Amino acid sequence: MRTLQDTLQSIINLPQEKKVRLAADSYLKILPLLRRIDADSHGIWLLCAILGSAAGADSAISPAETALVRAILQAEGLAADDEAVEDIVSRSSGMKAHEMIRKLAGIMNPEERAALVTLIGAVCAIDDSISLEEFEYIDSVLKA
Repeated sequence: MRTLQDTLQSIINLPQEKKVRLAADSYLKILPLLRRIDADSHGIWLLCAILGSAAGADSAISPAETALVRAILQAEGLAADDEAVEDIVSRSSGMKAHEMIRKLAGIMNPEERAALVTLIGAVCAIDDSISLEEFEYIDSVLKA
């Protein structure tokens, strides 16, 4: 049985383009649920909270994390420069946002939760590392 550490290490070891594809595939799996729960913003508010909380889990956002968040938002038709991404991360980095994402994970079916954890893991790993704080956040979402 693979541990969470093994799984996250396998994500870290992927080439950048595969990490981006993994993030894209994962967010597309949970987008229908996000849109149902967050109908007013068509799921975008929750998506921003997920991306921001992942990118800011270790209180530092790397250029690679910024680029990935920006790319996902652009795929949803949102123009986001580095400053906008930093604002999303700063608004989603606190314990309140983390708790909201854990509650979201708690209402997801196993496939959706796996996709959520994979998305968060891909965002955290896009800079070729996962800090202890990022690992703890991912683990808490998985166990929600």
